[in-house]
Amino acid sequence: MMYCERFIVLSCLFSASNTHQITLQETEQGSDILLENPNGSGDAVNLQAQIADGVGHYTLTRVRADGLAFKAGLRSDDQLIGINGKTIEKYSLQYVLQFLREGIQSKLLLELKRSHSGCTKYVWSFFELSVQEGNPAIEVISLLETDIDVIPTNILDATISWTGAPVNAFDIYLPDEKLYLGIDDGRVSFMTYDKKKCTFYRYNYDGGDSSQGNVVAYTQQNFKPPPSMNRNTPAAKKDRAKPEVDTMHFPTSMVTQWSFPPDPRLWYEKIAPTGDQRGRTLESMTQQGWYLAKSPTDNTAILSELPAVLGILPHEVRVGPTKTTGAGEA
Repeated sequence: MMYCERFIVLSCLFSASNTHQITLQETEQGSDILLENPNGSGDAVNLQAQIADGVGHYTLTRVRADGLAFKAGLRSDDQLIGINGKTIEKYSLQYVLQFLREGIQSKLLLELKRSHSGCTKYVWSFFELSVQEGNPAIEVISLLETDIDVIPTNILDATISWTGAPVNAFDIYLPDEKLYLGIDDGRVSFMTYDKKKCTFYRYNYDGGDSSQGNVVAYTQQNFKPPPSMNRNTPAAKKDRAKPEVDTMHFPTSMVTQWSFPPDPRLWYEKIAPTGDQRGRTLESMTQQGWYLAKSPTDNTAILSELPAVLGILPHEVRVGPTKTTGAGEA
């Protein structure tokens, strides 16, 4: 299998010198697949699937129908052939399990070989693991299927990396309505200004299509405090008929992982087509052609094919009198 050297997306080298051993939880069907707890402490997360050692390959078994592995697109009888862009055929099963248990951050790319009725496909499952209040969850970032054993170019070419500090606070608002983007109880909407609900920190990234704008993430997670598992970051997610605005937590991997494929939390920010240098649009990086906007029927934040002109200003800049709630004076 050939991988371009540019695929530093999730490159995580196996260390042949690591001799630390883990205890395998084995049954006759295979060994449990355990992943490192993304919170940095606590019990390992059971992917709710097992892996068995075959002849020259590793086969998934007992993939629970409602489990985490199933939600990530894994199925029983799939052959696991790659982890984070590296082939695993030369490594022992114990080493592969140890690597998953101790060497993985919250985001993981698995390559699987799937055969059915004489037809062979390659499945690329890129997902993020989170644990909130003790409950593990899977967020699928990309799930692709190919006819050949070559990583899809849209994963290979679109590598993203954080540019580093500073991370500044911003207000995002609708200039004509003086309504501010905010998150209240996990829901994204435009509202009367409340500092606690409407303050967003901008993280800038390299990568993507520069002609589409600057790649940014806006989150209520400041850079200095420890990471929160709250759903504090607007994200664009494909849901049934059309994409929708949702919220996700902001993991440390968004700033610690050297590079990664496009993420639902990322947006292309650019000058609005009206030509007003103060106006901006936010286009989803993963659902291109869909922009952050306000619902025509209420104040809910939605994705629309018609760009909304937004004001995006740092906290030290104010635009006239700011309408506030009693609890959120700036």
